[in-house]
Amino acid sequence: MLTHLAIRNFTIAETVDLEFHPGMTVITGETGAGKSISLDALSLALGDRAERDIVRHGANAPISVPDSTSAPSCARKHWLTERELASDGECLLRRVITAEGRSKAFINGQPVTLADLRQLGEMLIDIHSQHEHQSLLVKDTHRRLLDAFAGAATAATVVKNAFGQWHDTAQTLATLRQAGNEQTVKIELLKFQLREFEALGIAGQ
Repeated sequence: MLTHLAIRNFTIAETVDLEFHPGMTVITGETGAGKSISLDALSLALGDRAERDIVRHGANAPISVPDSTSAPSCARKHWLTERELASDGECLLRRVITAEGRSKAFINGQPVTLADLRQLGEMLIDIHSQHEHQSLLVKDTHRRLLDAFAGAATAATVVKNAFGQWHDTAQTLATLRQAGNEQTVKIELLKFQLREFEALGIAGQ
């Protein structure tokens, strides 16, 4: 579960710290009170596109999202372990956006690409609102749910690894075939040039 959301210098908010506990959490307030700031910051921490004007003038906007599930899902744990990003206990997502619009992303203190941050974010949190992303529309989610329902998560990993090996071998074979074709063309060119030399009577000189 999400346990803490820390926001600094984001739009009109200088400092925001939200603590969450097991059970249902409701954030209420009048229109314009800043409820959407937390949701927007959370979306950015999960990999959404950032605009330059979201950062307060003369500052950077770090956004941190710790998720303290002590027993992460198999898919998330495998994803983190595969990329050497796993840690004991908490899973911490951090995004820093500069006033110039540049962005840096971190998972458990390690720098990652925005695509990695977005991919992990889809495993952690769903944001259900109008025109927003929902994980049920993602094909990878369909596969994970089907594998989990069938009790075939281990078998799915074996198949994934086998496919990866096949794909790498196929790419190597294609590269070798391309090199062979280039070699054949070069040999034919040399044979043609040799025949031209022989026709001129200068072969072997």
